[in-house]
Amino acid sequence: LASFVSLIVVIGLIVFPLTIIGSLLLREAVSVYAMFNTSSYTSFTTALGELEAVVRTFVPEFTLDIGGIVAQVANFIASHLVSLFAGTASTIFYFMLSLIATFYFFRDGSTITKYLVKLSPLKDGEDSLILDRLATSVRSVALGTVLVALIQGVLTSVGLWLFGFDRAILWGVIAAI
Repeated sequence: LASFVSLIVVIGLIVFPLTIIGSLLLREAVSVYAMFNTSSYTSFTTALGELEAVVRTFVPEFTLDIGGIVAQVANFIASHLVSLFAGTASTIFYFMLSLIATFYFFRDGSTITKYLVKLSPLKDGEDSLILDRLATSVRSVALGTVLVALIQGVLTSVGLWLFGFDRAILWGVIAAI
């Protein structure tokens, strides 16, 4: 029961925040899509045309083919769409597998550790010391990496929001990743 409750807590700490961030990210992605389907896109292409004219004063051969770039991006996305879905399916599979493994590690972790200590040729005290230090190191590195990424993402979002940038959450998530 304790292993199951611990697993539910882990799921809540991982899945719930990722769901919230994912919904915010989806909302911002939809707004970007809507921007390119409205008059903002026209002003965007006009601004790019003006940028092209300015650059042509310095480099006469310079051309900015927006249609070609959009076609290349669409072709890239279409050709890699299958691998994206395959990657998503494997990620879901590995996530479910890790949930099952986490349940059994919560339930039988001390038994597995005792068995590994018994198998080791070192003295049991030395094995325990090595495992304790290894656990501390792994926990510190993992927690530090995640916390630094989260702090960078949050600070990026807050900074962009304070200065009035659109889609601050989108760029904050990208900075965290």
